[in-house]
Amino acid sequence: MASPRGPEASFHTAELTIASALAGLTQAERRDLDLRVYLTSTNATETSPLHQSVGYLVNRIFTRQTATSTDEHELLHELERQGQNGHKAALDYAYALQSCFEQSESPYIAVLEDDILMADGWLARTRLALQEIEGRSGGTWLDLRLFNQVRSLGWGSRQIIRRNAVLLIAIICSIIVGGAFISKRRTQQKGLAVPTILVLCLVTVPAFVTLFFQAGKASILPPRHEVSEQAWGPCTQGNVFARSQVPGLIEAVRKDAPHKAHDLIILDHAALNSLTRYVLTPPQIQHIGFHSVVSPSRPQDEFPWSVAFEDQSAASLANEHVEMVRKLYHVQ
Repeated sequence: MASPRGPEASFHTAELTIASALAGLTQAERRDLDLRVYLTSTNATETSPLHQSVGYLVNRIFTRQTATSTDEHELLHELERQGQNGHKAALDYAYALQSCFEQSESPYIAVLEDDILMADGWLARTRLALQEIEGRSGGTWLDLRLFNQVRSLGWGSRQIIRRNAVLLIAIICSIIVGGAFISKRRTQQKGLAVPTILVLCLVTVPAFVTLFFQAGKASILPPRHEVSEQAWGPCTQGNVFARSQVPGLIEAVRKDAPHKAHDLIILDHAALNSLTRYVLTPPQIQHIGFHSVVSPSRPQDEFPWSVAFEDQSAASLANEHVEMVRKLYHVQ
């Protein structure tokens, strides 16, 4: 888990993230989870409070000084001083991956941000998803995303007609007009009256399409529980990488760090190397942060957030967690 937070907040969001990641785990699950925290601040005094609060909960805490060489540390310190936060964040991501790769033999390496909440049973569900992926693609996949941004547009949106709404309205109206015309020609009977068609196309269809988008697609058409391919998702709140692909990804991130954000580098690396990317639905992570190291001026309403995560029932998750543990560990 990469954590860039300083002492400006009243509490460290990483504490909440770690608590949610460990809450409810069985002893067998906790033994299988090697949880490490990478403190990315170049100022050692900013990271000592987190050492004291969560050091006994995780397997290891490592800092910039212990994870990088002297030259690398100086470069990161200079980038931090110059405010080149995007470049620095990408290199931090690469160093976190490299440290986990070199210091463990785990077949999968997950990188989590420090401002997230984990769903009950997230580890068991992720492991079952990885088993399914291995059965599908073997070694030709890059990562499994545990977070997928699914937002309701909300009634406060000023952009009532947005995204593909206009296109959808045009397609539906074309079907109505075309269907009425064909029906009239084939049956030689009086079809829909012109005023009726006008009301349907100018009032009814736009109203229903607008209601659909304003209510939120996730609310009307909830996502299914599945592991699916999704090449375009840029979110990096929580990614599980195949170990065999980590060295190549580290090289790509280091190479392109001065020019691109690390989420776009991951996206491009998968496309260039024909590696499949997967997403787990519903998401096992909720993003709770409202502070961006890369874009400090970013408005709060633009931060990633998942409606689908909120729709999950705590009681159902707890019951499913028990069943998944039985399946994974063959417990009766």
